[in-house]
Amino acid sequence: MSDASLVGTNARSTSGAGSDVFNGTLVFEEPSIGLHPADVTTLLGVFDHLVQHGATLIVIDHDLDLIANADWVLDMGPGGGTRGGRLLFAGSVEELLARGAEDGIEAWLRGHLGRQGGESAVCMPLAT
Repeated sequence: MSDASLVGTNARSTSGAGSDVFNGTLVFEEPSIGLHPADVTTLLGVFDHLVQHGATLIVIDHDLDLIANADWVLDMGPGGGTRGGRLLFAGSVEELLARGAEDGIEAWLRGHLGRQGGESAVCMPLAT
């Protein structure tokens, strides 16, 4: 599967039809759904390539690898549907993990990364 095919139809450009994708903002809604973990790594490489060439990405996803590699995290909740909709956290992955909470996304992410509370985040390198 080529990098370009992973971008697919879940990407919506906010910069207008026919414009250069690298100068715009792209919104991806749940791009990891149905992907094998190896394909998520490829997707991270595609995202890295887009960002390195000037694109701004907004990624809405629950995949912990995508969250771990984000520049900025917005955690909404505390639950889904009518129990959600509030901004619980806004900041870097490092700030999120430093909060040390034992519930919520930071606990899941800490477990996924195999770390104890308060350790600095070291995300996996992105493919180029």
